[in-house]
Amino acid sequence: VFTLRELMEAAAISSANDACVAIAEHVSGSTTGFVRLMNDRAQSLGMQDTRVVNVHGLDNTPRGKGNLSTAHDLSKVARELILGHPEALEWSSTRRKPFRNGKFTLRATNKLLGRFQGLDGLKTGYTRRAGSCLVSTATRHDMRLISVILGAPSVSARNRETRRLLTWGFNNFSRVPIVETGELMGKIVLNWGIEPEVRVLAQDTVVAVLTSDQKDQIVRHLELPEELSAPITAGDELGRLKVSLGDSLLAVVPIHAEKSIGRMGLWDKLMTYF
Repeated sequence: VFTLRELMEAAAISSANDACVAIAEHVSGSTTGFVRLMNDRAQSLGMQDTRVVNVHGLDNTPRGKGNLSTAHDLSKVARELILGHPEALEWSSTRRKPFRNGKFTLRATNKLLGRFQGLDGLKTGYTRRAGSCLVSTATRHDMRLISVILGAPSVSARNRETRRLLTWGFNNFSRVPIVETGELMGKIVLNWGIEPEVRVLAQDTVVAVLTSDQKDQIVRHLELPEELSAPITAGDELGRLKVSLGDSLLAVVPIHAEKSIGRMGLWDKLMTYF
């Protein structure tokens, strides 16, 4: 009897297909039910060109009716896995681990572990139809990249192209801060406010991964009213910041009031005229 964690480790480290089947049956009661969950999840992630027909990924269906995906779609699920379930990197970065009370050793199928700086995952794959495949991720200089290689003719070619792609990414891209949470975005005039204006701040942090040429092409477009009427409550959303690169909208950041500002009484308002 194995724990769910042990089965996940076996699947992630050594590509244990029997562990995948056991996990599917445990979670959904059957592999068919789990395949349905996988397809539903793929659709929710926007993986429009992905079709899953089994839980182990092997070629056990007629040609043209098997598992189907793209490099772009696989990058989406890799990103979701890294951000939403970072514990998976603990498994995918493990080169070997005792199993069955030490009677067996799980050995990583990803031979780039320990041989490419910063690489800590993610998953290998191979079938005769698909060729050698590898979804990888690595971190350098506080920047994480994902690479996807599909259909390589051999494991060595798969690893060579992964090295080349990740090296190119680290050499040509960097993290560029666009806006930080709490950054002052401006001030809005307050009519009838006990203070004449309210400071407004960015609600979120935006960091983009860009080439050196793209850094100068970032456009920040601030949408704020020229004036508002008091009262204003701290945290009220008063505008937004649009961040664009060319024709692509990268982010929309809510802009909120820094603090609460009350409304003047009639007498106080009259006194402002004297």
